[in-house]
Amino acid sequence: MKRYLILIASLMMVALSVTVNAQNFDDEVDEVSEHMKLFKEKYEASYPNTFEEVAEAVTKVITDRNCMIGQDVLKMTEDGLYKGVIKSDMCVFVEGTDSTFRILQSISVLQSHGELEVMPFIRGAQWTIGRFIYKFIIKEKHDGTSELVLRGEVSGYDNYVTNEFHFWRSNGILETKILEDIAKELQPTE
Repeated sequence: MKRYLILIASLMMVALSVTVNAQNFDDEVDEVSEHMKLFKEKYEASYPNTFEEVAEAVTKVITDRNCMIGQDVLKMTEDGLYKGVIKSDMCVFVEGTDSTFRILQSISVLQSHGELEVMPFIRGAQWTIGRFIYKFIIKEKHDGTSELVLRGEVSGYDNYVTNEFHFWRSNGILETKILEDIAKELQPTE
């Protein structure tokens, strides 16, 4: 009889353990989806402003972040409309702190979502630099308004195991923030 009671108690403990682990897994899935809620393949925005105003706002917002402009190509298309590419140089947003790894994780794609490049797992890595690059494509529309497409990329430097920079996708936090700042910059002043 004791054997049966011990067996039943053991089975109940295993069942309880499985339930708790399943609950923890559900919580982790929610955290991942929360972490990726701003992610998009590309970030698009339309503005009632002219091409020149949008290009100036993009340049100002990049330089306000203490980043340099790496590429600034603005030209007229065959339709007589303007199209431009403004690309920042590598913007260093964290360097040499103990929290570099945590900060990189907070803005990165951490788990595989299809073909996306994710933050690499390198056992023993010491992440010492975090950088970001912004690439904007601006198009003038026939009605005088403008469209903007943004793509961003994170890179981090491991100075212990690989001694090189690694590149991967952002989860959308920095892209969303810079688009908000561009919209603020384009607001009419009173």
